[in-house]
Amino acid sequence: MKNRMIPMCLLALACLMPLVSCGIRLKGTKKIGNTVIETFLVEGGAEQYFVKPLWFNSTSAKLLADFTFRSPKDSQFKAKINFTRSGAAAPKIDSFRVVAPGTNEAACSVKKMDVRNVTGGTRYFSEVSNPVLHRLFINGTLFDIIVYSGGEAIKCTPTSKSLKKAGHIPKVLLEE
Repeated sequence: MKNRMIPMCLLALACLMPLVSCGIRLKGTKKIGNTVIETFLVEGGAEQYFVKPLWFNSTSAKLLADFTFRSPKDSQFKAKINFTRSGAAAPKIDSFRVVAPGTNEAACSVKKMDVRNVTGGTRYFSEVSNPVLHRLFINGTLFDIIVYSGGEAIKCTPTSKSLKKAGHIPKVLLEE
């Protein structure tokens, strides 16, 4: 009986190890506000933020955008704005601007993007100024995204669900 106990204990320990290691790995992240934003500690002790996908819509376009940025102290880091434009037949986006609500003033403009075709649409990858994107999110009101496609300007505004989710973001950023 004792001879069987040792292999059983080793098997139980082997099964528990992945669970313990996952717990340690996830300990450095924080999920806040219906998990719309996650914080990670990265090299050098900086905090990196990932805003999970939010919907921006217009009458002719639907964008699902996610954002990655760091605390504004890390000005060397290039923040990321990535989005998917729904619809297989959607025309290619040439550039886009992020505009503060109620204004036409661009917080940032992007003309260079990496583009990949994905199931159900096109995925765009871009880099913007880290402090600018951080400042937009800390204000607590979600911005508009204006995409330029084939000479046409299409203003995409956040959905009401995205606005509600984004309301949790400043709380996280003000904790830093």
